[in-house]
Amino acid sequence: MKIDIQITFNTHPGKHVIGTCKVNKPSWEDQLLKLLNSITINWDKKILDYEIYAYHSKPISEAFRDKIKGMCNVIYDDPNWPPNHPRDNRISAFKNQTPGDFSLILDTDIIVMKTPKFEFDKEFYAKGGKGGGIDENIWKELYAMTGMTYRPQSRRNDPDFYSHAVNNGVLLISNKVKASVYNQLNKWVGPVYERLAKGSGRKWKKIRTERAHYRGQILVGLIMKKYKWGWLNPHINVHSGYVTPEQLEEVEILHYLGKGWNKSACSRKVIEGY
Repeated sequence: MKIDIQITFNTHPGKHVIGTCKVNKPSWEDQLLKLLNSITINWDKKILDYEIYAYHSKPISEAFRDKIKGMCNVIYDDPNWPPNHPRDNRISAFKNQTPGDFSLILDTDIIVMKTPKFEFDKEFYAKGGKGGGIDENIWKELYAMTGMTYRPQSRRNDPDFYSHAVNNGVLLISNKVKASVYNQLNKWVGPVYERLAKGSGRKWKKIRTERAHYRGQILVGLIMKKYKWGWLNPHINVHSGYVTPEQLEEVEILHYLGKGWNKSACSRKVIEGY
């Protein structure tokens, strides 16, 4: 089994806010460097082989390219993705076909703590999210629009846990269906985003502005259900704000790394380690 690790990035000024994680994060360059370093140090290729692909859609400096090219394949790619998408080149991770068995699509504000343990019997794995900030009646519309049967959400601790949206920070997709997933995303991004743009009121304004990344979680959560899908194990895509230093021993992939996030726990310590 070989994993194609797919990372999309563009270089931007250092301090910024993303989604609901309102913290000062490292610069985009530092985020990517720390992620790549953590994979190189902590992921044992003898246990699970991998290759890393890093896609950018805007120019990067030759100095930065030289820093990362020894750790990954650096690829310029025109995403062909609507300009209002919160991660404007994320679609490159779905679009480009690579020779491994599965693609692991990662955000940059992530640290790989150890070789992750994946299941491979399904086609699409993610971490369950919440409702994406929209009402159940809107979800019913979206399921009907995309030709799927609606299913109500359940509590996370239920044995048959189900959620509509997913967290896009860590996605595992079989390369056998990745081209199909890409086509489905391109087919439905327009209609789904158009429907989400029609809402009025404060909550809907947030979905179009500071929580615009919810739209991507809603879209991917929908499309995922068209395939044989499952949840990632609970030690993958762990929120740094909800883990103590003692619990870090169990974490495989840690998410939402920020300089100021949860200072009493682990975020700063983990970042400084790479």
